[in-house]
Amino acid sequence: MTQTLAQRPRILIAEDEAITGIALKDYLTRLGYEVSDIVSSGEDAIKSAAYDPPDLILMDITLYGDMNGIEAAKRIGRSSDVPVIFLTARTDTATLEQLKIINPMGYIVKPPDKASLHYNIELALYRHKMDKERARLEQKLREREEQYRNIFEQAGDAIVIIDPRTADFLAFNDQAFAGLGYSREEFSKLNLSDLDAVESPEETLHHARKVIMNGADWFETKKKTKTGELRDYEIRAKSIFIDGKQLIQSVWRDITERKRAEEFILTQSEVAKNMTEGAYIVGLDDLTIRYANQKFEQMFGYGAGEMEGKHVSIVNAPTDKSAAQRAGEIMDVIYKTGEWHGEVQNIRKDGSVFWSYANVSMFNHPTCGPVLLSVHTDITEQKRIAEKLKLNEEKYRLLIENLNSAFALYKIVLNADGIPVDYIFIEVNRHYEIMTGLTKEQLIGKPATEVMPGIADSAFDWIGCYGKVALSGEDISFEHFCEPRGRWYSILAYCPKPGHVAAILGDITVRKTMEKNIISSNKVLGRRVAERTNDLNVTIDKLKKEIKRRKEITKDLERSESRYRHILESITSYIYTVSIEDGQPVDTVHGMACVTVTGYTADEYDADPLLWHRMIHPDDRDAVMGHVNKALSGERISALEHRIIHKNGTTRWIRNTLVSKYDREGRLVSYDGIINDITERKNAEETLIRNKIFLNTVINSIGDGISVLDTGLNIMFTNAAMERWYPQLIRGAAKIQKCYAVYHGRSEKCEACPAIIAIEEKTPDMKIKYFTDNDGTEGCVEVYAFPLFNESGRILGVVEYVRNISERRRLEMEIAEISAQERLNIGHQLHDGIGQILTGIAFMSKAMEQTYSESDPALCKDLRRIKESINDVISRVRDISRCLSPYEIGVNGLAGALNQLAAKTESIYNVKCRLDAFVKSQIENRMVAEQLYYIASEAITNAVKNGKAENIAVILKSSEKHISLTVEDDGIGFAQNTEYTKGLGIRIMKYRAGIIGAGFYIGPANGKTAVVCSVNP
Repeated sequence: MTQTLAQRPRILIAEDEAITGIALKDYLTRLGYEVSDIVSSGEDAIKSAAYDPPDLILMDITLYGDMNGIEAAKRIGRSSDVPVIFLTARTDTATLEQLKIINPMGYIVKPPDKASLHYNIELALYRHKMDKERARLEQKLREREEQYRNIFEQAGDAIVIIDPRTADFLAFNDQAFAGLGYSREEFSKLNLSDLDAVESPEETLHHARKVIMNGADWFETKKKTKTGELRDYEIRAKSIFIDGKQLIQSVWRDITERKRAEEFILTQSEVAKNMTEGAYIVGLDDLTIRYANQKFEQMFGYGAGEMEGKHVSIVNAPTDKSAAQRAGEIMDVIYKTGEWHGEVQNIRKDGSVFWSYANVSMFNHPTCGPVLLSVHTDITEQKRIAEKLKLNEEKYRLLIENLNSAFALYKIVLNADGIPVDYIFIEVNRHYEIMTGLTKEQLIGKPATEVMPGIADSAFDWIGCYGKVALSGEDISFEHFCEPRGRWYSILAYCPKPGHVAAILGDITVRKTMEKNIISSNKVLGRRVAERTNDLNVTIDKLKKEIKRRKEITKDLERSESRYRHILESITSYIYTVSIEDGQPVDTVHGMACVTVTGYTADEYDADPLLWHRMIHPDDRDAVMGHVNKALSGERISALEHRIIHKNGTTRWIRNTLVSKYDREGRLVSYDGIINDITERKNAEETLIRNKIFLNTVINSIGDGISVLDTGLNIMFTNAAMERWYPQLIRGAAKIQKCYAVYHGRSEKCEACPAIIAIEEKTPDMKIKYFTDNDGTEGCVEVYAFPLFNESGRILGVVEYVRNISERRRLEMEIAEISAQERLNIGHQLHDGIGQILTGIAFMSKAMEQTYSESDPALCKDLRRIKESINDVISRVRDISRCLSPYEIGVNGLAGALNQLAAKTESIYNVKCRLDAFVKSQIENRMVAEQLYYIASEAITNAVKNGKAENIAVILKSSEKHISLTVEDDGIGFAQNTEYTKGLGIRIMKYRAGIIGAGFYIGPANGKTAVVCSVNP
């Protein structure tokens, strides 16, 4: 093919002989070359080469002037790389040695052979072209290595190259050692197994071999920092080849904060899942239920998700107003105040109605917009107890009013020395008014000495007698003749509560009259070419070597590209490169992987230069342009996270990391953008935030106290209720607060604390704790602790629920007191009613016996048997009435009361019953003592009546921190009598143990049947 003028190689001829120069020009022109100039001196050669640069110079060594060809070639070579072929008739050694210094492209002896001249010119031009190409490739290799090294070093994740045979680090970026707190020198001396906190060195090498075998792996692990701290890492490992060696390239991402956030959400989810209250969310736009927790669905009788989408009115029971009207009234209050609290009557799916207490608040949900959060507590049982209490109070009032005997309740008045000097009327019934002739208005609230002036001087010491009962707690029963009225009265006086006396006075005048007439009296719980020669074979050999070296350079470049491509595949989704001229972008090249992230191909970006700007989300364009302007200004910037609009119309999140390249003068020539798709991470973060807001709102809306503790009993979280109860809690404080210091005022932990038991035994625990407020009011709380576990079963901490049950306990105690009062009334009626009637019959029998003693001896014998049977029944009625009477713990404490109970048991049931008391300190808690007494009494009664026991032992052990009560018997036990464990008596004992927070056990022990009750008062 004929070359065009622009393509013909241009040759400068430097020859001192003009004829030779012209001949060379003619020959070269015929060969297809262009001669740019013919000069005869070294100085002219230098000027011509500078003014009109040739592609090759034919330089005679001997030239006109002071400068020879060798010196001219040297000077030209300082500013140009044009190849030079020397022409000379000199072949001496000195000349050759000078030529070696400047490394010419050829050496031709004059006169030149035309074929040799042509060959040397072509060879020189080819070598020069190859040298330029090699230099270009080497420069490209250096630039590419610099580019990849910048990306490698500035990546946000840690990147390491590992030898799978030894687990040693062969290369790593700054993030690898900085993220773990090491210097580069310190990190280079470590091994992978030195950092892994999960696998042993043997397991680490096994895992590395597994990556080599499978090609890749993606997993999570824990790594140790220089200080010993354990941090969570996400590992992406891949098998790669570098210089023929199979190695592992691993990318580490620190996910400690994400894991902590996940654990926090897990904790809060466990809290919400274990809530005892029902909670649901209602959208304000249409008042439909958007969410209901499991407890709420169970409370209303619906299946999982069944309530969602329904109108909120389905939960309100119709009363005198419809459910929609009731919901409207509640919404009116919420719109005004932002919240509503109160009792509501709800309706279940099956139509049954129940009562609940609702706490409703309004807030903006991140997804649903304005919503209502309502937390419901089922108070049906509380309402039932209150109703029962009301009924019992009415029943009690009616009992008092309808007693056949006179009743009065007094409060004893003591002087400075503690001696009774008067009593005040608290309550009297109708019969008392009749008996005294005074009305309630005249008596209640008045001292006896005021309304009954002569009482202080009465022959019988009424004030002293009632004062003794109030101080000792011992009942007293006696008969008294009232001379002014001329009538006999039976008086039963007992102490219902400290400092008070209740008295029942019955008119027994008729009986006394009968006694007088018949008989006298009676008692009650990441080389170069060598020198060449003019020998053709040697030259060809060198050319082969040069070609081989070029191939090696190409292979080096390919290996380098392959190495960094492997790395980049694990770091980013794609890379784009922006070229800069005069501070402005002039060209952008997008990596082929851009379609994966954005949906657009590289061709689409080339065809539409502004496509990249339009795909940025409108709300983020200003931030992205500001980011780019900073990069163009030469400012070093960090990565930017922003949104883009994918080709399919969806919104995606990306992380854009810019890596800038500068020339030797420090001017920006280009920058690479590394694009990572982080949509999944952003969505997860938004979900975490929404869940955190929702869970915090729910947890802070419930009335019970909630606190989350770590395994060291440090307080990690508390809800609003807990902070109200304990003002000393410091919200968000850097100072670590121990739960036992804040909640219990202790300097050391208490082994019986439910949180400690839940952590050590990995099981829930519950305790009831009593307290006294600053105003002296006594109360109690129910503390329920349950452990929190992660997916691997490791315990994270414990959650404590604290519920104030003081009001419930108060109601229970009132019911217990009313029950005791009812027992007392029944006992009195038995004693004063049936007992007196039977006594009268006994007297009549005796009178008849005397009447017929002589005339009908057989009848008298029958009358004596009748009288004996009646007397036996009277004795049993008297014992039963005393057992029904509430027992007050006296001066000898619980041990004294149990001793009397044992004696009474032997007397009534004719069995052996003993008390073994090991008392180190008196039981100060009166309620605990009374309930233990009644448990012992009930256990003894069950042992005798159901267990058929003949020998019973009551064992009492008490110290300052613990009390235990055991009742053992030799009866038939539970194998023969299974109904024994299901009866009312057992349930009563469990109920009483519950009132005082005691542990309760009933079953075999030491070969005997035992009832065991233990409590920490």
